[in-house]
Amino acid sequence: MYGNDNYGVRRPDANSVISMDCCLCGEKMNVKRNVQGPRGFAAAMAGSKSSYDEFTCPNAQTDWHIHAGELTEYLTSIPSLRLKSIVNEELRLTLHNKKIPKGLDIVLAVDAV
Repeated sequence: MYGNDNYGVRRPDANSVISMDCCLCGEKMNVKRNVQGPRGFAAAMAGSKSSYDEFTCPNAQTDWHIHAGELTEYLTSIPSLRLKSIVNEELRLTLHNKKIPKGLDIVLAVDAV
């Protein structure tokens, strides 16, 4: 689920953007210029190639950034305003402290097994 174009990676047309900040954590993204190849899964399956710049967040592979991306996606599916408020607070804490709030590391370790 994580690591797609939604969080941590962007692929605009080559040389169309000077710099970019991560839409999740606000960090200045690293860039590789004039990459040749497919921009995503559908383009790869179709054999399509193009020239693009690849922007990646330096935090994209950290546990807290992955967790924040999952929380952000989860927020779109929660019908309850009360639950959204709780998840928003956890997201705010995760992004502010750049770590997963205490108590959640055990749940994530169990989920990974």
